[in-house]
Amino acid sequence: MVIISLSSSSSSNYAYSKLRRQSSEVLEVTTSWCGRLQRAWKTAALFLALATIFVFIFSLYSSPLLARHRQNAQFFRRKQQQQQQQQDDQLRLANLKSVLATDRMLRILASEITTTASGEDDDDHLPILHPEDFIHPNASFSEFNPRRPAFGPTMNTAKEIIKATEVVIDIKRPCKKATDNLGSDLLAVVFLFCVVGDFSRRQAIRETYGSALKASTQTELYFVLGQTSEEKDKRNDRCRNSRRRRSLLFSNQNNNLLIFFPRLEAQLRNESLHHNDILQFAFTDAYYNLTLKAVATVRWTALHCSQARFAFKLDSDAYVRLQPFLAELATFSSAALYGQIRVGSPVLRDPLVKWAIDPRYWPYPAYPPYHAGPYLIPVNLTAQLYATVAVEPTTDTLPALPIDDVYITGVLAAKANISRTNFPGLKLLWGEEKRLLLREHDGKVVGGGEEEEEKKVDLLRKCSVFFETLNDDDLRRLWAIFGDG
Repeated sequence: MVIISLSSSSSSNYAYSKLRRQSSEVLEVTTSWCGRLQRAWKTAALFLALATIFVFIFSLYSSPLLARHRQNAQFFRRKQQQQQQQQDDQLRLANLKSVLATDRMLRILASEITTTASGEDDDDHLPILHPEDFIHPNASFSEFNPRRPAFGPTMNTAKEIIKATEVVIDIKRPCKKATDNLGSDLLAVVFLFCVVGDFSRRQAIRETYGSALKASTQTELYFVLGQTSEEKDKRNDRCRNSRRRRSLLFSNQNNNLLIFFPRLEAQLRNESLHHNDILQFAFTDAYYNLTLKAVATVRWTALHCSQARFAFKLDSDAYVRLQPFLAELATFSSAALYGQIRVGSPVLRDPLVKWAIDPRYWPYPAYPPYHAGPYLIPVNLTAQLYATVAVEPTTDTLPALPIDDVYITGVLAAKANISRTNFPGLKLLWGEEKRLLLREHDGKVVGGGEEEEEKKVDLLRKCSVFFETLNDDDLRRLWAIFGDG
């Protein structure tokens, strides 16, 4: 019994001593960690105090430095803006001098034509040509410089161009939308050709892709119009086969034809006050006056948008996808015109055809290479193009064609030695391709087994500008598909 009690007593003492030893170890570890934490807090407090003192001292000494840095940044920003403004002013002054010289030459040319045709009817003073006077059918456009005197003063629209460049409704602060108020970020000014009565089309454009063009600081959107006249459509049909139409004597040359619609003109002025995107010139809006509209737009761009990089001419039945359009423009040069190139297009002579040209005004069998439909003009070339309109009347003449894209991007560009380059993103949208692209909006997605159609749709979705045969509903459907992307 004694032995058992001694053994139990020794085991309990051993357990007690082990417990005390473990407790002392835990206490030592806890004390050690508490000391570390205390030292860490003291270090953090010291560091925080030192940081506070450093920030306070730095703020005392750096405030003048920061203020000086801000002043220097503002100074360099103002200097950069002044340099940009000086460059724009120099280009604007050069364009102004060139435009005024061209206007003066046009007046000289118009006065010479008036003197030559004094007392005669406009259709009767055309040069009388003999068969040997015509250029051989195989002649090329390279023989164009200079035109032979036998063809006479073929620039018979000098008076019309002088009148057409007068602005009836202008843009307030044109091409000044950028944040620096200088327009230095302006990449493209889009000019949409339409007529006065196209109120619904202009509104459809403003509600769709036009809203994206207006919201972007890199683009501007302006609608270019002429003036209304009474029975315009009847006169176009009646004169289509007449000698007056074929001889390119434009419809606004007789003042008695300019009978305006006051109600439409009043609505147009209200529209301009509300949107500030209407640019109207003083000529009768008709299909055969598109050349006058194009020349007037080129002149206006040279005078008012010299700080922009490109001017883009479109018809009202087109659609622009903003982001692909801007991405494509960023890769373009400022030394060439861009569009869909046509080479060797034959000149139509049948008087029953809408685009027939009298051989006295264009004796060549084909047109020079030109951009059919929309075309993109670098703004730095607009003054040069406009100057080419009025050549020296005593030594050379330049034919004025009613087909505006042929005249601007073909005749004038060739005469001015300006190259023409393809615009890959332009797409003529009609027929089957139009149906394939628009049916996505109608809920008819291309299904399996139609791989060829899927490829066509993928190619169409890579285009940046669609044109031809687009109505108001088509514009809204395309906007629902693409948005501003």
